Amino acid sequence: MSSTTASLGGRPWFRSVARIGIGARGAIYVLLAYLALDIALHGGSPSQTDAQGALQEVVRQPGGPVLLSVLAGGLAAYGLWRLLQAVTGQPSPPESHAVGKRLAWLAIAVVYVGLCARAVELVAGRSSGASVSSNPRPWAAMVLGWPGGAEILGVLAVGLMAGGLGLAIWGFFHDYDKDLHLERLTAGWRATVRAFAGIGGLARGFLLALVGGYLLNAALLSSASHAKSVDSSLQALTHHFYGAVLIGFVAAGLLCFAIYSFADARLRSF
Repeated sequence: MSSTTASLGGRPWFRSVARIGIGARGAIYVLLAYLALDIALHGGSPSQTDAQGALQEVVRQPGGPVLLSVLAGGLAAYGLWRLLQAVTGQPSPPESHAVGKRLAWLAIAVVYVGLCARAVELVAGRSSGASVSSNPRPWAAMVLGWPGGAEILGVLAVGLMAGGLGLAIWGFFHDYDKDLHLERLTAGWRATVRAFAGIGGLARGFLLALVGGYLLNAALLSSASHAKSVDSSLQALTHHFYGAVLIGFVAAGLLCFAIYSFADARLRSF
């Protein structure tokens, strides 16, 4: 462990940024769980069932701009924390400094900084509609227009599905004792935190694989109209007799991950 990462992890401001950011991540997942539950109950959602749609839902509520401003600060903190991890390798064992892991942290940082920017736009009233990124059809159509586009789109789809499977497996088998001070909890609470993390990982992995499955269908049929966003993928499930049950599981899983995030914010080790 380098002196830079060690000193960084020991600084109160670094720990505060991380805890605030992780808490903001939890708040986002509470909103995502609500939007997924709305689909399960009514077959539709008040907004896109993704992080940007969750922000749009907040701004519609009484006092929404104030709440969204606070959430934007939390999202910025999470993005900054992940960026610092990517740059320094964070105070963790040397094997955690692998290039692949740093690139993953950097990608997460970019996503959450983008969400922060989106939140600021909504607060400022400069944007109210869903972003293009919420709908995969335009870029799927663009890729299909390339030479070998169907094959490229198929590879991307398989990558999403594999990523979903990997996320689910990681959620169940990750050693959370490396990340959290679980020794501060009773045995029962330790098991509960691990269970929430595992169920949350399974739900997140299922969503990623579901979107990848529809994208693969679009590649096989060479038709971008078959690509679906997260919310349209969930809405498609409502046409099956088991759909509401699956979506209800997703909503519960996202809520579990939100609760795990709050525990993470409190118990994260540095």
